[in-house]
Amino acid sequence: MSHYWHKPRIFERVSNIYTFSQNPLFKKNVDQHFFMPWNEVDEPELMFKLKAQIGDKKYAYFPLFKGHGRPWQVQEESLEQIKKQLESFRETHLIMTNLQSIHVFRVAAIVEYQELADDTTQCFHPFKSKKSKFTHWLKIDDMFVLEANHNNITGTIEDELEKFISSPQTQNIFIPSKKQLSDNYEDEINLADRERWVDTNRNLTYDYFVRSSELKDNIYQESWEYLSRKTQHELITSDLERYSGIFYRDIKKWRHLKHSFDHYLNALYNELNEVYMFPLINAITDYKCLKEAWFDLDDSLVNPRVKAMVRSLLIGERKQVDSLEDFLFYTKSAKSFLFTLKNRFTKKIHKEEFLLVENFLCRQESLVESLICHKIVHKIEAIMHINNWMNKMDQNIEKVSSQTLNNCNLKLSHLMSIMTSASYEDNIFFKLIEEKAARGVSKKSFEDEVKTLLSIDFDESA
Repeated sequence: MSHYWHKPRIFERVSNIYTFSQNPLFKKNVDQHFFMPWNEVDEPELMFKLKAQIGDKKYAYFPLFKGHGRPWQVQEESLEQIKKQLESFRETHLIMTNLQSIHVFRVAAIVEYQELADDTTQCFHPFKSKKSKFTHWLKIDDMFVLEANHNNITGTIEDELEKFISSPQTQNIFIPSKKQLSDNYEDEINLADRERWVDTNRNLTYDYFVRSSELKDNIYQESWEYLSRKTQHELITSDLERYSGIFYRDIKKWRHLKHSFDHYLNALYNELNEVYMFPLINAITDYKCLKEAWFDLDDSLVNPRVKAMVRSLLIGERKQVDSLEDFLFYTKSAKSFLFTLKNRFTKKIHKEEFLLVENFLCRQESLVESLICHKIVHKIEAIMHINNWMNKMDQNIEKVSSQTLNNCNLKLSHLMSIMTSASYEDNIFFKLIEEKAARGVSKKSFEDEVKTLLSIDFDESA
């Protein structure tokens, strides 16, 4: 193991996930995280055991250690700073590696040994018998496999570690616990049933790695990192299903293509909510003036279906808008809804919040307008038609003739290849990335792709 990655340490990472401060501006954070190496010889199958315990028991207490079962003494001021970071609900990581893979754990709390008295059963089993040796333990409740060295190339994991630590964090790896309003709109509580990576069927197999590399390097390129981890996973899984279908015919091929399209839809739902729905839901729960304005909408002329849709997200009845029909209906009434909300909010002015909330609502209105200007709505409608056609066909797929089934498979394969291509005009995710990141997406010509891939120059004078 490289000397640089041989010892545990606390590292700082700039977070571009802004939080509200009372100045009244958004505040960029410099967060601290834990890095701990591990050794397969000293701690065999450590990651498998840790993942199993988190999956079965929801969380585990893991000691601050530096290999060979020795405790790692961290300065109290660093621990106190990280505790404050956790109290602010900022994502905090424990990075672990054996230089063959990188695992990222979500740190939920820092606990001292004395505080474990009533919860020792949750201590990670290999360290339970010698728990008194360790003064501090991390409560970890989720795990994400960031990288695996499938190519067995020396230095790959070190490069990925350096890249991960030195680059700013632009989005959460783990699905955050969302605030929600209680059913009577009086209190705020945190969702207990947060989605976790350990509960999803995400295995970083070689095939998964290949499809991930294809999407990252050849399809989305520098835009890939602007998609959430959940969206990336769904797109990779969609590709895996689609390519698996190549080896089958008839019903089996249809099933693979259907599953591929379902994962594609999940990715689309996730990005639509990330761009258009979740920011609004989070703002209503975070800002007092906007929350009060929401309460006052009961006597307004806002479309009841739109209010019911937003309300279901606010109180946690619904995790996200998971219907294209519902989303399109929302967008048709969104401008009116946001305008009414803005009018009500101006009557509830809290000085330190006013500019932030006003700018936010204007931004949401412009996003809705761009849905039409950039023809995103048309693409959503087209995908909705494909979904409706597929569902109709799937109901009777066992009864259709072989010729009809073959035609359906050809149609769906062709449509999926267009929808997931590197074409800016055909792939809706490029347009969503533009909206999400407020930046343009570079579009390479065929000639540029050939130059890049083959490292050659065309004769400009030819």
